[in-house]
Amino acid sequence: MLTKNNIVESTQGISGGFLLKKDPKVLHLQEIYCAIEDRKAFHLDVNYTKGEEQKETAKFNNYFLDLFAVVQVEIEDKMRGITLANIFTAEILKLKSMLVTITRKKYTFSPDSSRVIARFLYLDDERSANIIRKVLAMPEKEVNIAMSQVLRGYSRRHRNISKIFEKHFNRLAPIFDKIEVNEEDLSIA
Repeated sequence: MLTKNNIVESTQGISGGFLLKKDPKVLHLQEIYCAIEDRKAFHLDVNYTKGEEQKETAKFNNYFLDLFAVVQVEIEDKMRGITLANIFTAEILKLKSMLVTITRKKYTFSPDSSRVIARFLYLDDERSANIIRKVLAMPEKEVNIAMSQVLRGYSRRHRNISKIFEKHFNRLAPIFDKIEVNEEDLSIA
């Protein structure tokens, strides 16, 4: 609907999306609302009654129809006075009021190598088995690249990262048996 009314432009594909076609300073809420909705903002589905049928109930209905017509005009005028830029500005001001002030202190936090990747994380048999299957499905070249990046990145934090990984591997031996993977067929290289 917004595209048909030339409010946004739609682009398909991987790098696709929506782009605002109109200047937010000019685009008002009434225009957006009318593009999306097929009825007025303040809709009342009552008909005027005329002629001899106009009794007390009909007069009452007609009074409210006239009143709601005035309210409808006021709503539309108010919506015409609010632009998309007004909303963006209000939201930015709201976000700015939520900013946190940071005061730097002289303390420095150093990493604790016992709490980094080397710590054994066991989720459950099913999730561990799924992770193992995904790793086994990776092409050999991709595995070598990932392993060299991990070893290079964490060897400075841990004295013998390969030994730690080997300990973790051995703790998962029952899962390898469950998914029928022979540990002897796997290589570390």
